[in-house]
Amino acid sequence: MNSKMETISRYFNEPAGSYFLFGPRGTGKSTYLMLQHPGAVFIDLLDPAQVRRFSARPERLEEVVLAQPVGATVVVDEVQRVPELLSVAHRLIERGGGWKFILTGSSARKIRRAGNDLLAAGPCCGRSTPSWPRSWAADSISPGR
Repeated sequence: MNSKMETISRYFNEPAGSYFLFGPRGTGKSTYLMLQHPGAVFIDLLDPAQVRRFSARPERLEEVVLAQPVGATVVVDEVQRVPELLSVAHRLIERGGGWKFILTGSSARKIRRAGNDLLAAGPCCGRSTPSWPRSWAADSISPGR
């Protein structure tokens, strides 16, 4: 029996800049990003230790990012678990250090409820679904959604 999991090709034109990637849990957002960005800094907020670390001091994200070379990719997975990180990411994006932020989440609603304004501020949004038909490809990225 082959224990390797098969990956399904996605119809997703990744933006050049920072962006959100929303979708229900289990749709392959994290797996996709790990395969597409193997050298990225990956902050996994499903890990309780990471949640505690960044909840206690959200500015640690800035410390992590500033230690990276210009142009590095930073993935914050399940960002709705520590919504305060959005303000830090927003500040770093505005600073223009050349870093690319990819913020994933399964609940845009929870982020909006937390009062964060980054959803309207600039990074575009993508959506991930269990099966992503070619007919949806044109709608996969939409600024400001």
